[in-house]
Amino acid sequence: MIVRYFTGIDDKGTKVTVAYDILKKDWKEVSKESKDKVYLIPADRLIYFKEDTEIENYNQILNYYKLLLEEKYPNYLYDIYVEKSQTKNIVHVMVVKDFEISSDYFALDGEIFTLKRLLELSGEKEGYVFNFDTDRITCVLVKNGSIQYYRVFKGGEEPSTVINQLPYVEKNKPVLIVGNLTKELKDEVRFLLSSSNVIEKDRRSLALACALKPIFDKDFLSFRKNEFTKEELEKLKLFLVAMLVIYIIIYFLPSYFVEKKIKDLKKLEAKIFKSAFPDVPVVSPYDQLKASVKTNLSFELSKKLSQVNLPKNSKIYSIEYFDGVLTVKGESSEPPQLSKSVKKTPSGNFEFEIEVK
Repeated sequence: MIVRYFTGIDDKGTKVTVAYDILKKDWKEVSKESKDKVYLIPADRLIYFKEDTEIENYNQILNYYKLLLEEKYPNYLYDIYVEKSQTKNIVHVMVVKDFEISSDYFALDGEIFTLKRLLELSGEKEGYVFNFDTDRITCVLVKNGSIQYYRVFKGGEEPSTVINQLPYVEKNKPVLIVGNLTKELKDEVRFLLSSSNVIEKDRRSLALACALKPIFDKDFLSFRKNEFTKEELEKLKLFLVAMLVIYIIIYFLPSYFVEKKIKDLKKLEAKIFKSAFPDVPVVSPYDQLKASVKTNLSFELSKKLSQVNLPKNSKIYSIEYFDGVLTVKGESSEPPQLSKSVKKTPSGNFEFEIEVK
């Protein structure tokens, strides 16, 4: 079993941690706190928009929106995500404003996406989500799995006032309500939206949905930090070569030596893994490495790694090799020329994603 832990923290400081089994791809809530913290950004502290673009080249898209955002929102932290479909590219942009970001964050999650995820966890792909908080009321309309619009109102407004100010209202949709409302106010929401399906969640559920972001929306407007440094990538390369040599030796050993040699080689395998990743508990080195970087342990991977040219002082936080495609994600002081996507970090550097096919 290979488990990663993520702790979601809402804007009131509520914390919920989930344990994610990488191999089984399931999760559960646990009591411990993780160093990988996902912080919720309140809806009134963010700007989100999406739009179609006729630009096909990823670098051109990123460069265009980078210039646009730095001119329109100078000194604000932003993230750009390009969603590619068969017919068009859809650009998603989130800007964080007037919010103090904790230095120990692993990822950030906009409240509107936390609420959308909470609706999906309730078994619905579309509907209204209302977060009735003391200082604000956030409303999100989800349709066909994406956010149609969101609105933020001051706290204490009556449901009728909120709903009457929405751009348009689609009735007979599921409604999810977060926060403590009286039965009368819940019935009013049900009546105003003609909904027969009203789901209630407490405030703590926001922190839970936030903790699930790295599992369900890992790369979507996450502002994620680095995981692997350049030095760790070099260790990973050495580990891959060592693993390849080990399995070649096993393949050519006479059958009567196999059982004894496998035990010795397993010990060596664990020792090499521990040397490369001293902070990671050794359970099954081969499966752990496979789950982390999804490699076929072939010379083809080495060839593709050699094609990755990065600026000086770059940091690599993850690599993935799947179906013949190598994906490298990291951070540098300037975007690499062949980046698939680029995100600005709080330090002024740029997170990038490179694909080698």
